[in-house]
Parts: sequence; structure tokens; C-alpha cells
Amino acid sequence: MGTGAYRIWADLAKNRLNIILNGKFSDDLVVEAVDKTISEAKKLKNGFAVINDISKFQPLSPAGLEHIKRAQLFVQNNGVKRIVRVISKQNITSKMQFTRMGREAYNKDADIAASFEEAEAILDMDMGREVQ
Repeated sequence: MGTGAYRIWADLAKNRLNIILNGKFSDDLVVEAVDKTISEAKKLKNGFAVINDISKFQPLSPAGLEHIKRAQLFVQNNGVKRIVRVISKQNITSKMQFTRMGREAYNKDADIAASFEEAEAILDMDMGREVQ
């Protein structure tokens, strides 16, 4: 039984997909979150960025990992430019799961931030460079 919750939304103004995952997810909740991730990613233009906050997320089952991989592959195949993952020092297992799967899906590592706000600042700084 899962005790997880998520918040997933597309920020159209910043061309950014925001994903916050908290707690322990059942496989059914993983599927729901993955479907929401894909539907929100479809709203964005090529070259979008992702903030993936897993700082309070607990490790997944093998089946849950396969569903997450589906979302990562969709994002990769639909124009993601940069990913910033928010992690905590206490959440090593979830970090390792997402890092391993991310390398398979994106052939590169995500940038790391200590908070959602730090991740936004990293990407906002990139946006400022692109505008110039």
C-alpha cells in the first residue's frame, strides 16, 4: 500500500515540466503519475526543461521502476533539453534508481539541486543566457 503523493504540471511560460514526488508509491500510483507526466510533457515545446523533485520520495518496486522508465523515455524522445533533479542526502536509494534509469533514457546525468527553488534558479539562469 502506498502513502505517496505527487504534483506534476507544465509551466508553459518557462517551457518547463515540474514533477514533485513524495512518499511511498504503490505501482498503481506510479502509473497515474507517469500518465500525468506524459500528458503534461505533451503541452511543452521542443527544448523544454524538467525539474524532478524526489527529495522526499521513497524507493520503488521493480515494476514501478519500469513505469518510471516509460516516462523518462517519453520525455527524452519528445524534446527535453535539460533535467534538474532535487535530492536529499538521506534519499540515496531513490537518487540511485533515478540516476541509473536516467542514464539509460537520456545518455547523460541530470543536474542536481538541493531544493526545488535552487532547481528553478539554475534553469532560470539558463533562460537568461538564452535570451541575450
